[in-house]
Amino acid sequence: MQLFYIAEIVPEDVNCGGGYSAHFPDMPTVAAVGKTIEEVISNAADGLYVALRGIAERNEEMPAPSSLDEVKARVKAGREQAPCPEGTLYQYIIAPSLGMFPVRINVTVPMQKFYIAGIVPEDVKSGGGYSVYLPDVPMVAAVGKTVEEAICNAVASLYVIAEHNREMPASSSLDEVKAKVKAEREQDELPYPEDTLYQYIMAPYLDMVPVRINVAIPKASLEEVDAKAKKYGYTRSEFLAHAALEYATASSHQPPQR
Repeated sequence: MQLFYIAEIVPEDVNCGGGYSAHFPDMPTVAAVGKTIEEVISNAADGLYVALRGIAERNEEMPAPSSLDEVKARVKAGREQAPCPEGTLYQYIIAPSLGMFPVRINVTVPMQKFYIAGIVPEDVKSGGGYSVYLPDVPMVAAVGKTVEEAICNAVASLYVIAEHNREMPASSSLDEVKAKVKAEREQDELPYPEDTLYQYIMAPYLDMVPVRINVAIPKASLEEVDAKAKKYGYTRSEFLAHAALEYATASSHQPPQR
């Protein structure tokens, strides 16, 4: 089962520089900032990886992820009587897999954008669970018994669509997505719950300016990568980026069980 940790994304005061900050109630040592929501989510995911990797290397027990209600309660208690700033979001971030004896390297991959999904809790009388609305990619259809399952199913559906549509549509703003989800629910004569959750999902197959990132990979695997890259005339970055995209979108490939 894929684990998620929930990050609180808070818009900062413009007088203090603006942008966004993020922290994980389950991982209090992890903090991140960013000029945009997309940037702070990416930075928070990087920080989560570093923290979990440190826990694994010290042979410590991984903290159990809290539910959304538990996270909100802890955030509220931590703020004492001050309310959460308007525009605060709660983002489910996948806990990364942790390899053995990793070597940190620099690679260049295409920067990716995000699509915003509306995660709508359904009435128990209708079967309960959650429905996913992705207005920018209306072909995506996903449901799940839990928020985590709904997100995973939406990501899988999005990648299947991207496999057959190399030109992916532009992404809308959060306010635009909220309006579209609400309108679609009203059109279908379905209620629009106040606790509808909005999540940023990475968009595949977007040709954008490459960015340099750090990744951790076992030394033996890195040597194999370099050998294959040389054999087929790729740079290390080109080979890793190409292989990752091919693996992620190939319907015959299934992620290894954790």
